[in-house]
Amino acid sequence: MSGTLPTPPDFQQTYERIKGILNEARAEAYRAINTAMVAADWEVGRVIVEQQQQGRQRAEYGKGLLVELSKRLTAEFGRGSTAPTSSR
Repeated sequence: MSGTLPTPPDFQQTYERIKGILNEARAEAYRAINTAMVAADWEVGRVIVEQQQQGRQRAEYGKGLLVELSKRLTAEFGRGSTAPTSSR
């Protein structure tokens, strides 16, 4: 026995169909993740603005909120993730 099995005549067509199903599922997953991350980034920004402005028309910067958030979020989630600032 040579170890290889004969493939049916329609193997390539079956393979391509399955490959298409898997590629579409992967694309849908990426879209869902991207949508969730955009929503998370928006919400993070809203929380930061609320904290910074505390009902005022403009925020008082220099209190270190963004710097400290960036340090802690980068330590926990990694560089370039949903941290409010990054050193990219």
